[in-house]
Amino acid sequence: MRLSLLAALAVLLPLSVSAAYAEDASGQVTEVDTQTRTIVLEETTTFIVDDGVHMNSVDVGDNVQIKFSSAADGTLHASEVTVTE
Repeated sequence: MRLSLLAALAVLLPLSVSAAYAEDASGQVTEVDTQTRTIVLEETTTFIVDDGVHMNSVDVGDNVQIKFSSAADGTLHASEVTVTE
């Protein structure tokens, strides 16, 4: 019983920690670079878009909602990008 509880905690703990660090940002896109996979919001905040996240429909001037996490080196990594109205 104790071993199965420890196994369950070992699986669930990393999931809860990563969810705790997810943040949201929104704003107007001022720069998109598909080569470096970056999106800049309002000329001040640069997000590196994770592989697998589609960014082809994002254009300069679009308003977006970005779900992101902060890396240890201070970079912001977008796990989800949604164009809003």
